[in-house]
Amino acid sequence: MKGPKYWWQKHQNKTNKLSNLSRESKNHKGDKCMFHKIKEIKTCDDLKLQAEFTNGVKKEYNVRNMFSVYEPMKELENPELFQKAHISPGGYAVIWSDQLDLDANDIWEDGVVIE
Repeated sequence: MKGPKYWWQKHQNKTNKLSNLSRESKNHKGDKCMFHKIKEIKTCDDLKLQAEFTNGVKKEYNVRNMFSVYEPMKELENPELFQKAHISPGGYAVIWSDQLDLDANDIWEDGVVIE
């Protein structure tokens, strides 16, 4: 008899395969998806962020891109609030408040490479 001996081993194998697929799925540009982590963030004029990722790539992202997607992001037009940008624990997002954050993968996918 081939395959796992117990039912839970069979289920565990399916779960592992699904998790590997989700980790290795491709994004809309055909690249393998990864969870990109931000190492350093800098706020710039005109609502732009400069993010350095843990792999050394630096990208600039215009936060205005999110205004049409998520209306509350317009609060970031307040310079005092925008300057409060900081990296989430683990580096998976930029956070301004409990309600306002931006996923690192959005910056990775839609940002422009600099330097």
